[in-house]
Amino acid sequence: MNIPKRRLYIDVINIISCLAVIILHHNSMVHTFEDTLNWKISLGVECGFYWAVPVFLMLSGVTLLNYREKYDTRTFFKKRIKRTVIPWLFWSVILLLWKLATDQLNIEAQSGSDLFIQVFNLLFNNKIESTYWFFGALFACYLTMPVFSMIANARRTLWYVVILNFIFLSSLPLLNVWFGLSFSLDIPIVGSLIIYVILGYLLDGYGLSRRQRWIVYGLGLFGLLFRYVYTLILSINTGVTDTSIKGYVRFHSVFLSVAVFVFLKHVDWEKVIPGKIREWLPIISSCSFGIFLIHKVIMYYERATIGLFEISTKSIIWRVGFVPVTYIVCLVCVMIMKRIPGIKKMMG
Repeated sequence: MNIPKRRLYIDVINIISCLAVIILHHNSMVHTFEDTLNWKISLGVECGFYWAVPVFLMLSGVTLLNYREKYDTRTFFKKRIKRTVIPWLFWSVILLLWKLATDQLNIEAQSGSDLFIQVFNLLFNNKIESTYWFFGALFACYLTMPVFSMIANARRTLWYVVILNFIFLSSLPLLNVWFGLSFSLDIPIVGSLIIYVILGYLLDGYGLSRRQRWIVYGLGLFGLLFRYVYTLILSINTGVTDTSIKGYVRFHSVFLSVAVFVFLKHVDWEKVIPGKIREWLPIISSCSFGIFLIHKVIMYYERATIGLFEISTKSIIWRVGFVPVTYIVCLVCVMIMKRIPGIKKMMG
């Protein structure tokens, strides 16, 4: 099988980003501060893999922002509803029933309308599964794509949008806090995580020179170290995990995410990955969405299992050793479910 280089890099980034999400979710101890070496390492993991979601969105920009070259907007929305909205609703209901059955959630309704309101609020406020917050951000980006797709060929205009987002969303809020400023400007095209969708599209079609790439890598390293050192110092001073500069749209996250994307894009994966393995990459990549949907369920039972052996979720066994276990188990489950009629459509 001769896989085009462009598609190969997309599949590789998709798989690596999915694995990075699982790494972050196995590293939950970072949210509870401890002045220990173990916690400081967990903070490094949190900062080092924080690019996972932004890079996923950048891939959406690569594959979808120029959708008008392939089909119309009506088809675009039909595909998005079929591949993301319906699976999200389906698995949200499944997880709701599962969490009720396992006493992870409790609903007390006095009437049918009260039940509907409670379920509605749980669903749209990410109370069923907190990691499903991602879908709200993703759907918001989908809703803006028909607008930005109209200027997909106007790259200077798209760079202008990126610059506005970076100034008014990524940088200005932190400058206001640090320097006691009180300045904001409500710009309609600035908001959410759309900056990553546009950046993914632009960087996919833009060839960076070797010098430019090293500048991007330097900024990425600066972003990583800045967040780590800043968070570490403030966390030690306050005794709680500091989240004052946490955020996917913050400038340090943009620097890091772009650096990771550019690096992975410019690796010659055809030389790195043997041909037989490359044949499996599109199949594995197609399972990433399903893995994201179910991985917290798998992790729930894994935690219960290690608890029987008195293994802490703060241990290296859980935070490192079980990462590939979670990924492989989820991958196998998704592959099996993709073979089941009806369920296949619910895996994205």
